[in-house]
Amino acid sequence: MMATENEVTFAADRVRQLTVWHLANSADCGTPDSETSAGALMLKSVAMAVADLIEEFDEDGAPRDLDDRISEIADDAPDVYTHGRWVEFTDLAGYHEDPSEIVGDEHDMTKLAGVCLYIIAERLARELVNEFAPSDEEN
Repeated sequence: MMATENEVTFAADRVRQLTVWHLANSADCGTPDSETSAGALMLKSVAMAVADLIEEFDEDGAPRDLDDRISEIADDAPDVYTHGRWVEFTDLAGYHEDPSEIVGDEHDMTKLAGVCLYIIAERLARELVNEFAPSDEEN
């Protein structure tokens, strides 16, 4: 049985309604200071982008470029400005991430913080798609 348009809409709406604490738990990162802190807003932006992506699912399931789209969502998540990036980084305890597999011998600390935030955002996006996107399996 394939997902109907109503199931897709329902799944996307469920993602949009998640709390920042649920999102932080799904991303396996630090808990944001508040619902409106920099890290919380980054997590919510990922959730909103994933909800939009889920709405593109159709009777054939996920878009063909799903992995690329998840990577784009994660890439767009961290703040591009230095101060904002560092506030997100500390709010989500990005210092617990290991960016070495992605960046190798990079020494620019702000770039490394961005990579850590990318890792958090990508993990969240994949988890939300896996948890909420309609599948073609019967319940």
